[in-house]
Amino acid sequence: MAIILADQLPATPEGQLYLLALPAWELEHLRSVLQVLRRVRAGDPETGELYELLQELEQGPLPCTVDQCLVDLQRVVTVLSACV
Repeated sequence: MAIILADQLPATPEGQLYLLALPAWELEHLRSVLQVLRRVRAGDPETGELYELLQELEQGPLPCTVDQCLVDLQRVVTVLSACV
């Protein structure tokens, strides 16, 4: 699954936007990731190892906290779901 970050897209002229399409199965994968992140944030014991890994990544290459990643991914999934 390819995720294109907004800052990797070329600049658009004022008043224009990019329309990116993705297959429905990719949206389902994003929803699955969102569900797992929700479980991590809720303290689900089955996600303990993932929680620890994400905590380590917050200190290094992860560009945001787990909570912020969850919020951002929720926004992406909401927008993509509205387009279906």
